[in-house]
Amino acid sequence: MFGKTIFSRPRAKTLALLCLGGILASAPLMQSALAQRSTYTYLSSDWVSIGPQQSSTLRWRCPSDRNTVGGGFETQAVSGNSADGFKVIHSFPEDSRTWKLRLRNTDDIARNVKIYNICSAKGAGQNPDPGDPTPGDPTPVDPEDLPPWIELSDNARVIVDFTTMPDDQLFKITLPIGALPDSVFNNDGTLSIPDNFCGLRVRQAETFTWQTMTNIVIDDPPYMQSDNINQDFGTVPYLGGISFSGPIGDCEEENDPWQFNFPLTQNSGDSPIPNLRLVIEVIPGSSEIEFLFSN
Repeated sequence: MFGKTIFSRPRAKTLALLCLGGILASAPLMQSALAQRSTYTYLSSDWVSIGPQQSSTLRWRCPSDRNTVGGGFETQAVSGNSADGFKVIHSFPEDSRTWKLRLRNTDDIARNVKIYNICSAKGAGQNPDPGDPTPGDPTPVDPEDLPPWIELSDNARVIVDFTTMPDDQLFKITLPIGALPDSVFNNDGTLSIPDNFCGLRVRQAETFTWQTMTNIVIDDPPYMQSDNINQDFGTVPYLGGISFSGPIGDCEEENDPWQFNFPLTQNSGDSPIPNLRLVIEVIPGSSEIEFLFSN
């Protein structure tokens, strides 16, 4: 992760970024132009609300076989609000696939914002990113290299499963390959998954539910659910991420209790009961998993 602070000529940079946002907001024109060049893909997020006097960071990722070549944003007035107090703090490619924006709404009413990312097929005027597997090839992972409580999947779900485990295994965590951070991809296309993490943070997830082994959704306190995290709980858990930790990895010997932070549970410190699973639906190309380690 790295950041960039604008020290000189902030006004000029802000105007340039606003112009970029305006150009990218012309969806029909942009889509028509990009349609003539199949090596480029034009992506945009859903609307995200930024509250009055609030700052937010937005990220949007290209698919694993593409690199970002440009980005911007579109802002939509709420209740007649103007954009006079809307400021761009920074807008830049955070890595080879991710466009990052940080915006501040200094108005007294919330505004809706969406982020845009233009993605180029690797090899189209640029060198392929050695950190990603070859597009179209399966990601080779040796199961023997993973502890039994970690499973990789092509599905768009993070699953923390306390159901139907063998006698010597209390849980299993399923990680969707499409939401893993770039740092776990090796140059040869294999994956290096850390086995010493104590928890996960999932940014820009779409939904989450607690379920029984027969897929019945449980929402009795302290368990919660959401069909739209951004809409139900706002930008902080959506952009900042929903997280949990427990007696896994380096924290196993310390026997740290499971902690499913709000909004996953009402009180953050609530422990899961046996025979439940937490299912977090991620958004391909947008959501990202962060591994959390012991301090």
